[in-house]
Amino acid sequence: MSAKGEYGTPVKTPDGTVALVENGVTDEASYRQLVTGKAVHEALRHEFARLPITVKAVADGNDARAAIVGGHVVLMAAIFDAHHDAEESVLRPAVLSVRPDLASTLDAVEADHDGLARQADQLRGLAGAWMSESGHQERAALHTALIAFERALLHHLAVEEQSVLAQATELSASDVADVGRRSRAH
Repeated sequence: MSAKGEYGTPVKTPDGTVALVENGVTDEASYRQLVTGKAVHEALRHEFARLPITVKAVADGNDARAAIVGGHVVLMAAIFDAHHDAEESVLRPAVLSVRPDLASTLDAVEADHDGLARQADQLRGLAGAWMSESGHQERAALHTALIAFERALLHHLAVEEQSVLAQATELSASDVADVGRRSRAH
């Protein structure tokens, strides 16, 4: 069993069970945490890739459709904010507890979060303006901002996955369980 799947390589363990291995993670709790982080990132990538096209496809003056699509932009900006708030308050301290040498990397990731949060605020404002007046200028402004946000988001997620999520493999099972509990409570 060695075919690599989307979330790891299946490996037969000494006790005969099959475990998925990703970046050296073999315990189930750490693996679930790593997969969950990547799954959220994939969902963000997917939605923010579709949104510029979806916005652009709405005809000028179609208030009903602009309200639906604009509402989705607002929702996705809120999901982005919640996810990154949880990373800052839960994952960052956990990673720092096992890898204090990553403080400067985590500071850079946090600065990215701050910049992306400002862009998400801008998306909410532009979506609100478009939902109020579904004209060409409002749609074009939102479309352009979504493209810029997606570009910044893709870069940020790549850096975060390589520098932060990869370090989740060094967390103990109890650390990962604590991260999970705190994330759900957040």
